[in-house]
Amino acid sequence: MIFMKRGTVLRTKNILQYVLALIAGLCMPLNITHAQTAQVPEQVDSNFVIASIIIADPGDVLYSTVGHVGIHMQCPEHNLDYVFSYESEDARSKVLRFLSGKLRMGLAAIPYQEYLDMFRPQGRGVKEYTLYLPIEDKRNLWRVLDDHLMEGMDLPYDYMNRGCANSTLKLLMEGMDTLKISFGKWPQKFNLTRRELTEIQMKNVPWTWCFMNLICNGQIDAPCSKIDKVIMPADLIEVLKDATVQGKPLMQK
Repeated sequence: MIFMKRGTVLRTKNILQYVLALIAGLCMPLNITHAQTAQVPEQVDSNFVIASIIIADPGDVLYSTVGHVGIHMQCPEHNLDYVFSYESEDARSKVLRFLSGKLRMGLAAIPYQEYLDMFRPQGRGVKEYTLYLPIEDKRNLWRVLDDHLMEGMDLPYDYMNRGCANSTLKLLMEGMDTLKISFGKWPQKFNLTRRELTEIQMKNVPWTWCFMNLICNGQIDAPCSKIDKVIMPADLIEVLKDATVQGKPLMQK
């Protein structure tokens, strides 16, 4: 999770409002402007839109010790290049709001270079994993991201249920026909409870573990699906590397 200022979202929000119309309207009559009603012609190259998972290396600050993940969407032909990820208000300047459970968060669309610049001062690198999806799925994924972006930065801060890895997985699933995606055999560790799994994964960052217990208010012990146990960026990549879409790998191993 990245603590950020609301201004980052506001600077990009208006830009993203026309992105879907641009993508959906490609090679189509001008009166078709909504992604849900337009069909992308078969002759359009799948790389017209490029989708990938972007992972930032762990940092030294308490809330960054497990890394960060988002969805990178590009349309090179029209110079559109954004990273979508759930971010929160800066808790460092709003400690009382954070401790009282009133901190707010939401999906942000951050220009790619600006996103990289947030990690450079900390010496944190990023890795990307291309998603091999049909153009229709990538268009629909962008529409879903745009819809959630319009919700604004006014959701209650929720590390367990809107953490970067878990929310990225759910956004990806929402953006695709779930009948197409198969996760294959889940790693054995996901048979553990969410508390057991998280405690093992954070054994080398005990202060982060204490931080999570403070802010999760018992949610970590609530029964949940395997999908809701995907909390760490590394776990997300592990799960997606074995996933297939219509029998083909979702991403390169």
